Amino acid sequence: MGEELKMELAFKVKDIFNPDDKLARWVLKLAIARNDMLHVHKQLLEAFDANSDNNIGESVYLFRIAVSHLREIIKLTTFGYENQNINSFIRKMDLETQKHYEMLIFTKNDLFLNEVLIPIRNNLFHYYDKDKDKEFNEKLNQMDDIEGKIKITGNFIKDVDYVFADEVSFNISLGNISYEDFVVRVKEISSYMVSFISAADTITGKYLDTKREHIRII
Repeated sequence: MGEELKMELAFKVKDIFNPDDKLARWVLKLAIARNDMLHVHKQLLEAFDANSDNNIGESVYLFRIAVSHLREIIKLTTFGYENQNINSFIRKMDLETQKHYEMLIFTKNDLFLNEVLIPIRNNLFHYYDKDKDKEFNEKLNQMDDIEGKIKITGNFIKDVDYVFADEVSFNISLGNISYEDFVVRVKEISSYMVSFISAADTITGKYLDTKREHIRII
């Protein structure tokens, strides 16, 4: 195993990301999205390592965050794919990077987009939406067999866990599925997250290489 790479690079942001350059703006947004996805993916995996099927509240929350980021990322990757200038730059990447990137391109009629990402994104990231109250009530009416719990492990607010809220969130977001099925869905989402992070790293790196005269090692 080689020596661990440690380096710090510095530059003036506007020297690299010209506000008047569409490609520059797009790569900057890609880098922001990459960081967001990297953070939530790491935390999601750590939550799964720490939680059991009896305490999945944090995992479900992070899963919803991941799906929301992924939904918005698909808008960004689709725009890049459809924009001639940006697409030409993407086509300069190696074939593996292009393959990863194309995993994030969906048509408006795609089942995964319409039956997984959008419903999960919309169902529980609007705590109040009068247009969705009827749908919320309908799903709540279907939860006859759901048993609610409150778990108290200490004397502080942080020690009180509204398990019933996580159960409701889980069922509204994902339907009446088992923990095992939830794990399968998380692995599916994770594969898209990894593909995006990989593609975004390569694309951002290649773009920065075109601006290396503005970058210094510190």
